[in-house]
Amino acid sequence: MKCTDIFTKIICDLWSLHLSIIGIIVSIMTLLFSSIYSKVDELKNYESSDDIHIMIRKTTLVNSISSFRDVNKKLKNVLLVTFFLFIISTILSYVELTLVVKVLISIVTIISVITMAWGVKIAIDTYKQYQKDN
Repeated sequence: MKCTDIFTKIICDLWSLHLSIIGIIVSIMTLLFSSIYSKVDELKNYESSDDIHIMIRKTTLVNSISSFRDVNKKLKNVLLVTFFLFIISTILSYVELTLVVKVLISIVTIISVITMAWGVKIAIDTYKQYQKDN
C-alpha cells in the first residue's frame, strides 16, 4: 500500500498506531496478571496467621489484587476497541478512496483519539492509585 494521499497517510498511521497500542496493552496486561498471581500466592502464605501486621498485609494484598483486576478489565475494553479499529483501518487501507471511505477514515481517527485519551486516563488513574497505596 502506498501512502500518498492525505487520507491514505492517515489510515497508514492509524494502522501502525493501533498495532502499537495493542502490543503495549497486551504487555501491560501480562505484567498486571503476573502481579495479581504473585500477590495471590503471597496471600496464601498468610492464611493461618492472626498477627495484626499480617492482617494489615493481607488487607493491602486484597486491595492491590482488586485494583489490578479493575485496571485489567478497563484495559481489556480499550484493547477490544483498539483491535476493532485496527481491523477497520486495515480494511480501509485496501479500499478505493471515495467520499464514504474518507468519512469513515475521519470517524476512525476521531474514535482513535478518544480511545487514546481513555487509555491515558486509565494510566493516570492507576498512577494516582499507586501513589496513594505507597
